[in-house]
Amino acid sequence: MNDESSGDDNDDYNIEHDPGLRAPISSYPVNDQDSVRRAYIALGPCRPMMKKNNFLQHDCGGMRRFQPNWFDEFKWLEYSVQKDAAYCFVCYLFKDRGKFPGGDAFVEEGRPSTSIRESVASNTAEFKVKYLARLHMEVKNVVLGNAPGNCQMIDHKIQKQLIASCAHETTKLVIEELGDECFAILADESSDAYQQEQLALCLRFVNKNGEPVEWFLGLGHSPSAYYVHCFAHQLQLTLVSVAKENIDCQWFFGQLAYLLNVLDMSCKKIRMLRIAQAEYMIEALKLGEIESGQGLNQEMGLARPVFNSFEFVFLLHLMNEIFGYTNDLCNALQKREQDIVNAMDLLEFTKVELDVLRKDAGWEEFLKNVTSFCEKHKVKVVDMDGKYIPIQRSAKFYRGATNYHRFHADMFLGVIDRLLVELNNRFDEVNTELLRCMQAFNPANSFSAFDIEKLVKLARFYPDDFDLEEINQLHFQLRLYIVNVRNDENFKNLKSLAELSMMIVKRDMVSRYGIVYKLLKLVLVLPVATASVERIFSAMNTIKNKLRSKMGQNFLNNCLTTFIERGFFLQAKDEDIIKYFQAMKERKVIL
Repeated sequence: MNDESSGDDNDDYNIEHDPGLRAPISSYPVNDQDSVRRAYIALGPCRPMMKKNNFLQHDCGGMRRFQPNWFDEFKWLEYSVQKDAAYCFVCYLFKDRGKFPGGDAFVEEGRPSTSIRESVASNTAEFKVKYLARLHMEVKNVVLGNAPGNCQMIDHKIQKQLIASCAHETTKLVIEELGDECFAILADESSDAYQQEQLALCLRFVNKNGEPVEWFLGLGHSPSAYYVHCFAHQLQLTLVSVAKENIDCQWFFGQLAYLLNVLDMSCKKIRMLRIAQAEYMIEALKLGEIESGQGLNQEMGLARPVFNSFEFVFLLHLMNEIFGYTNDLCNALQKREQDIVNAMDLLEFTKVELDVLRKDAGWEEFLKNVTSFCEKHKVKVVDMDGKYIPIQRSAKFYRGATNYHRFHADMFLGVIDRLLVELNNRFDEVNTELLRCMQAFNPANSFSAFDIEKLVKLARFYPDDFDLEEINQLHFQLRLYIVNVRNDENFKNLKSLAELSMMIVKRDMVSRYGIVYKLLKLVLVLPVATASVERIFSAMNTIKNKLRSKMGQNFLNNCLTTFIERGFFLQAKDEDIIKYFQAMKERKVIL
């Protein structure tokens, strides 16, 4: 369109094409207003043929100008060269000034006073108070049906943005807690309800109180990521390896799986099993293959001879003994406050306990317990000097074997020795010079393991964290440090590095022994456990379940952040969350 008027009617009504100069339609005689509208419609909106650079610039959050390509996107848009303002052509034609006062320009003195966005945002203070209440999640008189139809805050996009705002402020508090401290990242992988691979990440660092802590960082995935199993996971792999490689353990767990499958059958399958068993018993009684009488031929399932055998009871007690010794270690390795030095001490203690178990006294006590159980539950006890008779396995592999050899040497000693070998092999990589240096920090037994040369050597393992000057000062700080802590009653009963770190902070010794404490924190952040990442997967299964199996990655991550770190989430200020929510995009209501 151009700026020239066309037709005689335009001259009769004094039609002005520039929207900044034209008179309101309401100023024309009532009988002529429809004709004026038709004349303006025939003329069309004012769209001057100007290049982009010819439009004036304005300082509005930066230097900005009108964009000519908006004419193609918005058919109702027009522009006044005289006023340097944009107008709505439809509003000029049909707006009733009596009901909708104000000018027609979108930009007037820096704010669009008649735009839809501003008409909503400029509502009463009461409206804004209710809008703010909806953002605060208050659920009485301002939400759902009691809220305006276009501001109920229940749209899924708005809900996701609110959760993202909460997660952002929660993560912000975690990062503030971390500060400039050194940290480690714990990672573990699992699959969610949609069978999508998830990698949970946690931060491990020492907080301002000297405590080693772990906080949820987020979900991620990298196909090229390298990882090292933590101690607790290594212990699990050790037990799995023993169970797979020992033939007697394989048989035992195979029978357990069979039992679980039978018990897990449907009611219909169990009923069919009972009918088949009853028919077999009737036929066997007729043929005289089994005897009848009180207490005989009770319903025990198809595998009754196996589960009622001395061999099964023996292996059941052996597995219970093994898991009993390793359970305390496994639980200890999954504590947040656990440190790598104490973890190795616990590992060594467990190995000593297992070694004591395999001695003659341990074997005799174990066999006594198994025999007592069998007598109590009427399970036939085998003669240890007698010939071994295998169950559900070929006898040709055990010709000449005695019960004592099979149960004592093959099963009892075989399983324990294999477990000790696996523990030594899998944890051998951490028994390096680095670990021996770390153990010099151990506060147990009045710092009996303390060694200045080892700790200085430990600092040299971290050249990016300790320069040459700090290494030289570390010698002197360590001498002063060990004298003070050994003479301080507060340090006498400490058993772990975590307790040592917290006591240093509590006694206000950080500034005095800054380099020593810096080295201690580096040791404390080394990951030991999987408890934190495992609880993340538990939470993930609660949030992303079969009913919500297609949750997006960002939505899931934001939900987990606020759910898992709800301690930080509850500390987040509502004002900060709302401020971030308002800044995410333009809102209908400006607070």
